[in-house]
Amino acid sequence: MPNDIGFSSVVPARRWSDRIGDPPPFVLRREETSRPRTEDAPIIGESQALRSVLEQARLFAQCDAPVLITGESGTGKELLAKYIHRLSPVRAGPFTDVNCAGIPSTLISSELFGHEKGAFTDAVQRRIGCIEAADRGTLFLDEIGDMPVDLQPFLLRFLEEGKIQRVGGHQSIRLNVRIIAATNQNLDRHVESGRFRQDLLFRLNILTLDMPPLRNRGSDVLLLAAHALRRWPPPEGCDAPQLTDEAKAALLAHDWPGNVRELMGRIRRAVVLAQGKPITTEHLSLAGATTAPRRQDETPGPAGPNGSGNGAHLAIPLPCTLEAARAEVERTMLDFELKRCRNNLSAVARNMGISRGTLYRLLDQHDMAKEAPGRREW
Repeated sequence: MPNDIGFSSVVPARRWSDRIGDPPPFVLRREETSRPRTEDAPIIGESQALRSVLEQARLFAQCDAPVLITGESGTGKELLAKYIHRLSPVRAGPFTDVNCAGIPSTLISSELFGHEKGAFTDAVQRRIGCIEAADRGTLFLDEIGDMPVDLQPFLLRFLEEGKIQRVGGHQSIRLNVRIIAATNQNLDRHVESGRFRQDLLFRLNILTLDMPPLRNRGSDVLLLAAHALRRWPPPEGCDAPQLTDEAKAALLAHDWPGNVRELMGRIRRAVVLAQGKPITTEHLSLAGATTAPRRQDETPGPAGPNGSGNGAHLAIPLPCTLEAARAEVERTMLDFELKRCRNNLSAVARNMGISRGTLYRLLDQHDMAKEAPGRREW
């Protein structure tokens, strides 16, 4: 099934699982977009940036070495991981995904490695963990940069020995699992700050793929927009909406900080607002492509509620270090979104294109926890 990022599966496994030497096409051709398909719709895009990544992914899929997928939030890293799995020798096995930022640190050890009955108070029966459940298949570790440091040695041991121990257990269990990890963070910086083990990074960083941001994919924006218009039909009784030329120009000119996920959201909202009429820049909440260019010495602030960039302004004293500028941008965006969303942390994370786990970390890092009373666990 297609997901909220606008990509979908390439070809159902049952149609080509026995044809190792003849993998499915990896680029959607324009003539194949006449109607949506729920099972065999391929990854959408024709840009050279996307083609290059998928060519590498096809090559990497044939070996069992760990793959690290990097890229901004919303670019489709999980879908790339599924693409690799479908092309790999273990495609007949399970694809198990784990969001390392979405599991409380007190439970992630049990979630990954499982536990024996009586291992802790609520362990009323044995439970198989995600790694064991992925045996003879692929384990996808999303947001690996948010994995607790005290758990990283156990993952490192599994990568080195292929064995795990359930929590509360004493027996080593040998498994055959392909590891694919993904992150939108700079793991080298995490290593420098002590938040990520360097030896674990060496083990994960054998094969690396970097998903290109949407702003670097050219006319793929229009292909994805056309896909979204087919995916979300107009309200009952309304004609299928079409993009005006001005709207297409605005889509191509927009910087897409939220990448494909942001595009899907804007198109879905525009379909509702247009009510069958041609979709304009107003429906998309985008400024026209003919807006005045920004001066080179002017630093943009976070986008306002209408996406026009008038929500806040930054004052970064120059010259300064890149680290200081980044910190000021992060703090300004956090302050703006907290006020705009009235401390609704789910909305803040969604607008910034990051996970709640990453949002919590940024709030702690910038000492802004007290400014977000909606998070009761503080």
